[in-house]
Amino acid sequence: MKKNCDIVKDLLPLYVDKICSQESEEFIHKHLKDCPECQNYLNGLQYNIKTRKSDDENAFKKFIKGINFKIIRNSILITFLITFLLLIVLGTINNYEFSVPYNDDMEILFWNNDNYKWNFQFSNSKGGYAYGTHLTREENGQPVNLIFITWKATVSERLDKYSKLSAGPDNLDYANINPNEKMRVYYTTESLDKINKSTEEEVNKIINKSKLIFTNEQKASKITCNLNNQEYDYTLVYYKENKQIIHSLNDDMMPKELLQKIYSIDGEKESVWFPGDKYDTIFKKTTDYMQKNGGVCNIEDTKVVITTLKK
Repeated sequence: MKKNCDIVKDLLPLYVDKICSQESEEFIHKHLKDCPECQNYLNGLQYNIKTRKSDDENAFKKFIKGINFKIIRNSILITFLITFLLLIVLGTINNYEFSVPYNDDMEILFWNNDNYKWNFQFSNSKGGYAYGTHLTREENGQPVNLIFITWKATVSERLDKYSKLSAGPDNLDYANINPNEKMRVYYTTESLDKINKSTEEEVNKIINKSKLIFTNEQKASKITCNLNNQEYDYTLVYYKENKQIIHSLNDDMMPKELLQKIYSIDGEKESVWFPGDKYDTIFKKTTDYMQKNGGVCNIEDTKVVITTLKK
């Protein structure tokens, strides 16, 4: 009998969990009817299981009760607000326009087509757009036109190298400027609205921090070359500050080989220069051609012989 009790006590945990075989369950039932000792053992086993289950449930309830859902809720809310504000800030920064510092990528051409209207063709290899403002004042009793221009871009335009293969040219037009009046053009990173509201003293401070890129003061230079006992005189009139060519003399007297080979011009061409060319570049190409073919050249400054700004 004792042996059977030992067997039953080993099987009772499986019996309580209802995972023993049917034969074992019938054997346990039959034994429990006639064995108070094993019956008491079973009761104790069931009590311990019930108590442990109750303790586990109480521990879980205590854990849940200890959680401060108000703190969690506030944390979630704060996280959401921070994320929302961060997205707003990033969006604002990404789309905020700022003035780009002057750099070698910028190309600005200046034209005066009808003597009273200036046109600036402003291009930049990166994204953005040109802006400008025009002020007038007197210096030594003479009217002077001050033009401040800038190139503005957003963060996304500056970071996205594929945003624009070419961002220009942007045209800035300034009408009713007398061609006989002095004009100076500055590149600035200052706010144009601030410039428009500035006093003369404040404008002078802005000028000191800006880059002078153009004046309408003209200059002329003449290149005299001798090639194969043939003399060639060629005069270029250009803007003094940026050396951009305005007009030329004796273009038709230059050797056709110079026009066709050096400048890669097909057919007839009246001039060896194109809009936007600089005088020193053209003179260098001319000098190189002459010297390569056994000629010599001399360059000298001369008087401005062209008064009109039209080409």
